[in-house]
Amino acid sequence: MTSVSLPDSRCHGFYADSEISLKRICQDKIFCILRENGFSDRLIKQLSKLCPNYLMEPIFEMMLEQNLKISDAVLVSYFTPHRTVIKINRAGHIRNSLFKLIGMNCPQLFKVDLSDCVQVSNSVIRTILCGCPLLESVVLDRW
Repeated sequence: MTSVSLPDSRCHGFYADSEISLKRICQDKIFCILRENGFSDRLIKQLSKLCPNYLMEPIFEMMLEQNLKISDAVLVSYFTPHRTVIKINRAGHIRNSLFKLIGMNCPQLFKVDLSDCVQVSNSVIRTILCGCPLLESVVLDRW
């Protein structure tokens, strides 16, 4: 089971700095379910298919920020046609072939943040640009 540090020992409080809303309660519940199940690949894949961007995006950001390894299978399930924003930064373990799947699987994408992913090549960017006609923003570096 993967250990994740939280600001509060209970599930509540993960989004304590935000006002309470149904969205925040759902995100908190999803995070708790994932934590209780050791961030199971199978569960993450299922949730990625069922949950909208605004619920899953903070979960993926938290997993990346805490350097939890996101498996290839989970990333593949995350790159779905309904994704409009993808933020994957500081993820040095992700292969270029997986980044190319963004362009192949996410035609509705309008923003992608791959900052601090030094392994991203020109061919990855070309694939993303060709496969995402609605793309407005590509972030490759924080500076």
